[in-house]
Amino acid sequence: MIAIILIITNKLNVLFGINVITAQSANINEGLIILLIAWLMFGSYGGILHRLMIPVGLMYQSQWWGIIYSTSQFLSIIITVLSGGSILDVCIVYSLVQAFVYALTFIYIKNKIPVFYPWWRLKSWKTVSNNFRKSIVLT
Repeated sequence: MIAIILIITNKLNVLFGINVITAQSANINEGLIILLIAWLMFGSYGGILHRLMIPVGLMYQSQWWGIIYSTSQFLSIIITVLSGGSILDVCIVYSLVQAFVYALTFIYIKNKIPVFYPWWRLKSWKTVSNNFRKSIVLT
């Protein structure tokens, strides 16, 4: 919520301690929007699915997926920067790598713990909207 307010009010530069022209030329607002969208699409959902592995005895696998996730995020940033990428490029590559690793994790969980798949079995869309509305406050 704070990030959205900073983007709308064009005060993101204040947070980073840079002038407005530098923030606009670096596309910081657009990069942050991309990161927010990626986080909304995969962040909470992926975290919950990762934690599903622990109760079924896959704690080590869960830890390895966490290591793969963190390492791939780090490498995506470093490789993009070393390749001469901008801040916007880093945000895009970081989000794509995040989506890719989560997709691999989802496939792994689907094959390893089939009882949890499909994840979209619902009682109603009303339940979905209520849960989403309540989770927005927490996230």
